[in-house]
Amino acid sequence: MNNLLKPKNVLYLHPTADLYGGTKILLEIIEFLPREQFNPIVILPNSGPLEKVLSQLQVEYYVHPITVVRRGSVKGFALVKFLLAILPNIIWMALFIRAHKIDLVHTQTMVVLTGAFAAKLAGKPHIWHIHEIVSEEFPKLWGFYCRLIVNLSNRIVCISNVTAEQFPDRTKVRIIPNGIDLQAFAKGPAQGQQKEGLINIGVIGRISPRKGQAYLLDAFIDLLHRQKENSPHLFIVGDIFTGYEYYLQELKNKVSEAGLEVMVTFTGFIEDMTTIYPLLDIVVVPSILPEGFGLVVLEAMASHLPVIATDHGGPLETIEPNISGLLVPHDDVSLLADALDFLISHPEERERLGEGGYQRVKQVFSIEITTNLVMQTYDDILIA
Repeated sequence: MNNLLKPKNVLYLHPTADLYGGTKILLEIIEFLPREQFNPIVILPNSGPLEKVLSQLQVEYYVHPITVVRRGSVKGFALVKFLLAILPNIIWMALFIRAHKIDLVHTQTMVVLTGAFAAKLAGKPHIWHIHEIVSEEFPKLWGFYCRLIVNLSNRIVCISNVTAEQFPDRTKVRIIPNGIDLQAFAKGPAQGQQKEGLINIGVIGRISPRKGQAYLLDAFIDLLHRQKENSPHLFIVGDIFTGYEYYLQELKNKVSEAGLEVMVTFTGFIEDMTTIYPLLDIVVVPSILPEGFGLVVLEAMASHLPVIATDHGGPLETIEPNISGLLVPHDDVSLLADALDFLISHPEERERLGEGGYQRVKQVFSIEITTNLVMQTYDDILIA
């Protein structure tokens, strides 16, 4: 009877110690899980700002160099080093699972490889949480990796229909959309901090080519030729993926060459994103490659802000076109500039889309909905 009353130990394997999208989802789930039912334990591959937040939440965590698949780890000598690390990592993790009496292993992303093998070795159930879209970008690799995920998982949690569609056999797949804590963004309808005629536009996220900051910057330059009465300002929020330092420099060079230093701000990483949204009037998600979900869309909606996103991947499921946001092509600078021009020139449309977005996230994408679905999945596996 005592064992039935004890909370179940859930081990979360996370690929990074930063505080971007995937980490935010991990923290939301952990924070809203009832501790009388589930006890979260987290393993991180390196130190970082996530450690401080886990400590504040009184979550037990460990830092160990777990095997994480990166683009740079599958080439040349790095590939040899990566492969040699897999077996020792699996053994270490299997021993950890047994020593800490783990009841369920939850791998937070498909790039963490060894958790599924370790769970199998330790005889414990495993969930693989899929945030990424890779089937089109790496079709040959995906055929093998897809079978691996299916064979080594009791359930496969996908954050959207587009991520789930990568799996030909969806028997084990359960779609659980990301959710956010509305209270964290409950500062009323955002009015921006603009002076008369000044509109603040924001793009938020890791700086990398696939995120489309250069695409938005081109549209912003186009926009400035049209907007004579208003003075838009662009905030590029976030820092770089390691290895993309050149891309950040290219963006800064483009700003400099266009003479826009006073109209474009690179903020770097901001830990508390609830402080940036009240400064904005429009949020753009200009991803060149499809997002598995796009958490920034939800954060902007929760902040009563109008969103413009590219028309592929997760935003197709979160945004109702012209009701809770606007969708534009991922490869047409003029049409993106058109959408920005329209919202700047029509404040009533900004307000309408902002309210539509807020109602959308409130009804469909609250963290309570997400957490309840996660708990149901845990219960289904552990009871079975």
